[in-house]
Amino acid sequence: MNTTFEDIINHVSKYEVAVAKAQFMFESQIGIKLDKMTDFLLKFIYTEHLDGKDVTMTILANTTMTNDNTIRAKLKILINFRLNI
Repeated sequence: MNTTFEDIINHVSKYEVAVAKAQFMFESQIGIKLDKMTDFLLKFIYTEHLDGKDVTMTILANTTMTNDNTIRAKLKILINFRLNI
């Protein structure tokens, strides 16, 4: 089977739609709208956890290039909604 560029774009597009739908359903179910930073923090911490790596404030600050207070505020929002990250 020859894979064309159009095939790749088609699969990536379907994947992005599925992810957007899942995120919309997640936000509707928990009652909050996640901004891009908070969404990234959730995904980053989850994937690091899957790899068995510890995530520190320093790692988050360096990765996102933001200050600790911003990250703490975002994490506090998530903790208030009892999202175990």
